[in-house]
Amino acid sequence: MTDTSEPNKAAGKKRGGMAGLIVGIVLAIVGGAGGFFAVSKGMLPFGAATTEHVEREPDPVGEDRAFYEKQPRPPGPDEVEFVRLPPIAVSISGGNNRLLRFSAAIEVYRPHVQHVVDLEPRVLDAFNSYLRALEPSDIDSPGSLHNIRTHLAHRLYLVLGPDVVRDLMIMEFVLT
Repeated sequence: MTDTSEPNKAAGKKRGGMAGLIVGIVLAIVGGAGGFFAVSKGMLPFGAATTEHVEREPDPVGEDRAFYEKQPRPPGPDEVEFVRLPPIAVSISGGNNRLLRFSAAIEVYRPHVQHVVDLEPRVLDAFNSYLRALEPSDIDSPGSLHNIRTHLAHRLYLVLGPDVVRDLMIMEFVLT
């Protein structure tokens, strides 16, 4: 008798396991669909914020509107003046005897123009020392002009002060 009852228990476990798997899959599908419905219709507190965001009219500036509103307005043409620096020719280190021709203009707030003109030798010295230290690989990389401009602008701020210079424009940057 014990021999005949054991195979029936094993067969019952197999069937019960398969039925449990099917019930589990069905419950997962129904639960997922119900959760999606509840969130998309705003029935849950964290789903309501999502639907409000979708319903708003899109802002062309986006989430950064507060950041842009805090920024100072660009100065008008009567508030700034451009001080052109004389061209610089620098030999680039390396075995190829390459020459870098560089010229720039400094955008200066009008009250500080004479200060910049007076300190032009220091500015040229800072630019020369930085440009001479460049390697050919520093110049040939895709973002090199942006990086060089950032470093030169930083040197301007160190030499002239932060409230004097508005921007640095690179007029000529030729490597021969």
